[in-house]
Amino acid sequence: MGVDPHKHCKWCGASIPVEEEFCNQKCRDAWQEILRRRKRAIMIQFLMVAILVLILLMSSALRG
Repeated sequence: MGVDPHKHCKWCGASIPVEEEFCNQKCRDAWQEILRRRKRAIMIQFLMVAILVLILLMSSALRG
C-alpha cells in the first residue's frame, strides 16, 4: 500500500500528475506573474547599480 507517483503544484501545493507543473491555469498565471515581477525587480536593481557606477565614474573624472 503506497501513494501513487505525483508532484505538487508550484503555486498552491495541490497534488498533481508527475508530468504536470501546475494544477490549473490560474496557478500557472499566478506563478508567471511572480516570475515577471522578479525579473523586473532584478533589471531595476541592475540599472540602479549601473547608474550609480556611472555617477561615481563621472564625479571622479570631474575632480581631476
